[in-house]
Amino acid sequence: MVLADLGRKITSALRSLSNATIINEEVLNAMLKEVCAALLEADVNIKLVKQLRENVKAAIDLEEMASGLNKRRMIQHSVFKELVKLVDPGVKAWTPTKGKNNVIMFVGLQGSGKTTTCSKLAYYYQRKGWKTCLICADTFRAGEKSQIVWFVFKGAFDQLKQNATKARIPFYGSYTEMDPVIIAAEGVEKFKTENFEIIIVDTSGRHKQEDSLFEEMLQVSNAVQPDNIVYVMDASIGQACEAQAKAFKDKVDVASVIVTKLDGHAKGGGALSAVAATKSPIIFIGTGEHIDDFEPFKTQPFISKLLGMGDIEGLIDKVNELKLDDNEELIDKLKHGQFTLRDMYEQFQNIMKMGPFGQIMVMPTLTERISNYDYPGMIPGFGTDFMSKGNEQESMARLKKLMTIMDSMNDQELDNKDGAKLFSKQPNRIQRVARGSGVATRDVQELLTQYTKFAQMIPEGAMATFQEFIQQNEDRDGVRFSWNVWPSSRLEATRMVVPVASLFTPLKERPDLPPIQYEPVLCSRATCRAVLNPLCQVDYRAKLWACNFCYQRNQFPPTYAGISEVNQPAELLPQFSTIEYVVQRGPQMPLNFLYVVDTCMEDDDLQALKESLQMSLSLLPPTALVGLITFGRMVQVHELGCEGISKSYVFRGTKDLSAKQLQEMLGLSKPAAAQAGRGPQQPQVPPSNRFLQPVQKIDMNLTDLLGELQRDPWPVTQGKRPLRSLGVALSIAVGLLECTYPNTGARIMAFIGGPATQGPGMVVGDELKTPIRSWHDIEKDNAKFMKKATKHYEALANRAAANGHIVDIYACALDQTGLLEMKCCTNYTGGYMVMADSFNTSLFKQTFQRVFTKDVQGSFKMALAGTLEIKTSREIKISGAIGPCVSLNAKGPCVSENEIGTGGTSQWKICGLDPNTTLAFYFEVVNQYEAEQDRVLWELNEAAGEITQHTPHEQQNFYYATVADAASTFPVMSMR
Repeated sequence: MVLADLGRKITSALRSLSNATIINEEVLNAMLKEVCAALLEADVNIKLVKQLRENVKAAIDLEEMASGLNKRRMIQHSVFKELVKLVDPGVKAWTPTKGKNNVIMFVGLQGSGKTTTCSKLAYYYQRKGWKTCLICADTFRAGEKSQIVWFVFKGAFDQLKQNATKARIPFYGSYTEMDPVIIAAEGVEKFKTENFEIIIVDTSGRHKQEDSLFEEMLQVSNAVQPDNIVYVMDASIGQACEAQAKAFKDKVDVASVIVTKLDGHAKGGGALSAVAATKSPIIFIGTGEHIDDFEPFKTQPFISKLLGMGDIEGLIDKVNELKLDDNEELIDKLKHGQFTLRDMYEQFQNIMKMGPFGQIMVMPTLTERISNYDYPGMIPGFGTDFMSKGNEQESMARLKKLMTIMDSMNDQELDNKDGAKLFSKQPNRIQRVARGSGVATRDVQELLTQYTKFAQMIPEGAMATFQEFIQQNEDRDGVRFSWNVWPSSRLEATRMVVPVASLFTPLKERPDLPPIQYEPVLCSRATCRAVLNPLCQVDYRAKLWACNFCYQRNQFPPTYAGISEVNQPAELLPQFSTIEYVVQRGPQMPLNFLYVVDTCMEDDDLQALKESLQMSLSLLPPTALVGLITFGRMVQVHELGCEGISKSYVFRGTKDLSAKQLQEMLGLSKPAAAQAGRGPQQPQVPPSNRFLQPVQKIDMNLTDLLGELQRDPWPVTQGKRPLRSLGVALSIAVGLLECTYPNTGARIMAFIGGPATQGPGMVVGDELKTPIRSWHDIEKDNAKFMKKATKHYEALANRAAANGHIVDIYACALDQTGLLEMKCCTNYTGGYMVMADSFNTSLFKQTFQRVFTKDVQGSFKMALAGTLEIKTSREIKISGAIGPCVSLNAKGPCVSENEIGTGGTSQWKICGLDPNTTLAFYFEVVNQYEAEQDRVLWELNEAAGEITQHTPHEQQNFYYATVADAASTFPVMSMR
């Protein structure tokens, strides 16, 4: 409360009367001494203090006082009366008239908070139902040079404009007009014609010695003819307020005074008493930074609150202002699952206005009126002890800090239905709000976390249908189960036609999911290593958590020392059952793109392809490595590190090469052996080589090289197909990356204009009279080259998948190109397979460009070289997976003997992921189902993660999703 320290001291002095056995002159003098000392510490003028002491002693004559009277009550009443007189000027304050134009002109010293107070007064009357507006006539601030006056005014106008916009109050001002008299006159005239009831004019701050500014103030006053001139006084100057107030009152007809900054200085008592001595009525006092930290000043209620006697009149006014029965709009929004940051801000305001009483009245009133809701309170992230007795000041300070953060948000952010998503999509907003409110970015993120926690609770209670309930959980975790109810036993599971399974989208876009910038907390048991999640049992006092898979009790790391029920890390919040950790480990590994280009195509197609490839270079990060292999009858590996001349290594298209042979022929260094172990490897950065070079280094050379590419020079006789060595070209591409960048994210992008017609992987001969295999040939096992070709491409796909390399195939031709034989290349590695009639079509060009799509943070919407692990509780086992993954052969107690898809393991490698990549996982129920114990933890560890262009170290993204069934009779999608 304002002047709380002064109030406590005076109250303590008065309480000493109750402790005294006999009330005599000595006790009275001691009490008055304490009261006077408290007033002097509050900078009250010594003459006024002396007068108060004399008046009390004159009113209390202990010797003449009749027996039977309550002397303690009489003394307390006398002190109360003199304190009221101390701050009461004895003059009735001006009040506005409803239904007419009331012009209020503000004057005061520079820096006294005049502009802010204008906004507060307008907001106060607006809440009372008045039509209010603001006019900025502040075109000068003392001490500024004349040539920068415009910039000073621009700052003053911007301040008023920002305050008015937040409060939704109409305002008037000008960036170009420098005459405050003209601005004030035009603004008043404009708002009078629009029938505004409260018209507030803000003028320039000044000192009493500045005669020219006082003259300007008189001119503004004469121009607008105000009904009330309000002098704004800074309480921090204490009893010096008297001289300043008199100076202003001598120059203009000051009718009222507003004292600001009473919450931040001990001299507030001196300021109030000094202003009262000038016989100028104080109409309002400023009690804080926020727009609603503004109270009408009434002498008796003020002193009553100061002494802790309560203010029933003020309490009733505040309850009426809150209009608890008029929250239909908010309640309707909550019922429909809508809750914005502005709604949360308004609830904070209610508590700030009402204090601890708000915790009793305001919040339960709202929650009780929302049917079927069972929330402990409307404020997210705050437990039941948030505003408990003895914790009010800390709680209010926390609320105030959160409101300060929201004060720095704009209307779009406050009114957005998905406020947290907006900040997640545009992280620069968090930095701007943090700078604007003077807090750390983590404080803003904490506010958004608390908002998200409550906003996500609302839809769960407000779901209109079970279908919406299921959809919400799918959207949160990217998991869809085959059944809404799990089988309660193994016997029931065997009777199911469709097995217990789920679809999982690891990179499902969650804009509201903020990435966590620290290491995950793991179970200490070496055979488990599960991740801390919302389903774990936590002992906040002992700082322990129990793993919900192996039941191991684990100690929280030292960084979690401040954890509590009301201060939980993100990984324990229910809405973060899926969470992303972003950590920096080891050196940054480059992103590799290896183009494999077919030159046996028509000139138009080749030219269109070259243009698309040249365009793609501009979409790659500068540090990305690019290589080029072209093929026709021969295969050419182009040496991009050679400047000035074009150099390439030529290989026959009929002979396959092993990785070791390729390494020796190209003179490549041997890569460091990868260490075996669980989870993603920590690869060492290999030395740069001549065939894969950074884009920023060879951009121009590679652009020229692509532009100079010509059709395969080998002649094609009539009745023949061109000789394409596609199988060897892909083999060399896989071998090149295998030798240089094993276990590192890379894409082999093959562009083919027809079927392979020679060497390993050929699907048809070069004679045109021999058509390519048809469906009937395949069905009758009469496809001559199919088995050999499929075996060749499967071997390449396995080699690429083992090293985390993706194979993309872009086939543009009017005839078949052998995609059936090559499908394993994309299926195993998670690559793209695109079919079109020509490279010159918009279908190919747009599809190819979408591969390089980036999010709002400038990162590719792709993840490379990831591993995925599934953990289950003892009641279920994992049977296998179907999707773009390969087994890592990780055996364990949670692996079922019954394999479905790629089974026999609990870990898989996924070479390529995008937000649409979805895998299917199948489970086996092995034991009697126990309620509240079936849990499935998905751990997706991405070695390269979402590639960021400007990351100084290797970035690793870890996605953890935890889901569980609460009971066999409840929907499985209630799992988290």
